[in-house]
Amino acid sequence: MFNITNAHDAREVSETTWNASGSTALSGGFQTPFGGGLVPASQLGVGTHYYVCTPHAAIGMLGRIIVQDLATGIASIGQSLNATVYPNPATEFIKVELSDNSNGVTFEIFDALGVLVMTGKLNEEVSTLDVRNLASGAYLMQLKGRKNARLKFVKQ
Repeated sequence: MFNITNAHDAREVSETTWNASGSTALSGGFQTPFGGGLVPASQLGVGTHYYVCTPHAAIGMLGRIIVQDLATGIASIGQSLNATVYPNPATEFIKVELSDNSNGVTFEIFDALGVLVMTGKLNEEVSTLDVRNLASGAYLMQLKGRKNARLKFVKQ
């Protein structure tokens, strides 16, 4: 999410253009309107995405988004637990629904950089978690118990 004033936009450019403080759009790259907007995660594959503010690129208003595989650094887990998370995207609360009796399942929530931001225990078939204190963005939830699962959700 680009939260910027009406004097700025964000346009994806090549690394060469970025290094030259240029503003020529990258073919197939993202662009937000003046005032900002949302860049769908589906547009950002793993790797480095270079972007500039088109009217201010020449004076160095540029940035990078580095996308890493969310699974990197998180240990592989065994047998799969049938679980869902909703609503997705969420604003205040998420519900984690376990399809079988899996009392005592622990959870870990990681942000998009792989930083552990929340942990706890699920003791019901449907557990409600307060996510109001999480920043907007994509998260990975890892469930661990007799069986395990990974769930992705977005906090708005």
